[in-house]
Amino acid sequence: MRQNLLHDSGPAAYVQAQSLFLYPPDWIAANSEKLARDDAHALAHFPPTANLLRRIKALLAFDIEAELATIQTPTLLIANRDDMLVPWNRSQHMANVLPDARLELLEYGGHASSVSDSEPFNRVLLDYLAEQCGQVAAA
Repeated sequence: MRQNLLHDSGPAAYVQAQSLFLYPPDWIAANSEKLARDDAHALAHFPPTANLLRRIKALLAFDIEAELATIQTPTLLIANRDDMLVPWNRSQHMANVLPDARLELLEYGGHASSVSDSEPFNRVLLDYLAEQCGQVAAA
């Protein structure tokens, strides 16, 4: 969809559509001025279209599924039920396959809940990091 948007409508429409992928509708409505400033900045610094299309192609081609079970690094997955970009059940799948993973499922915030609902996101992240630091100190 992003490729089509970029090809068919150009960088300005691509940038404007990002909010729809990242944030919940009520947050978008309440932060329209901030988003307009962010969009203007993003458009002023927009990468060459060919570069962006190569990045999208690389993401689409990336497949690590067969390797997930071999990753031993402790992993925190934070997902949101209202994420329209990456459905939370993809994070649930990763949590089930990665040997040392934990899923924290938040109700609200869209894909970018670190921005749109930062308090719960930060609490989950800081608690996890404190727990990991405690485990390292005890070892």
